[in-house]
Amino acid sequence: MSPEICILFTLTDGHALYRCAVKIDANALPSGAETVQYFREPENELALTSLLPEHVRSVGKIVDVEEIFEIVILKHNQ
Repeated sequence: MSPEICILFTLTDGHALYRCAVKIDANALPSGAETVQYFREPENELALTSLLPEHVRSVGKIVDVEEIFEIVILKHNQ
C-alpha cells in the first residue's frame, strides 16, 4: 500500500460546487480513513481543511470528501 492517499474535496460557496484533489502522506491524517469517512466531525473538518491550499480554503465550506484511487499530472510533449 502506498504511503500516500488521494482525497477529492467538494466545496461550495452557496452558488456553485468546486472540486479539488489533494495527494498527501497517509500519516498526515490523525485517524486515517476514518477522518475522511467522518469529515463532518468538527475535529476532522479542521484537519482536512488544513490540507487544502489557502486559495481553495477561501472558496467556501466542505460539503463532501472522498478518497480516490490516484491523481496523475500529465505533461504534454514539447
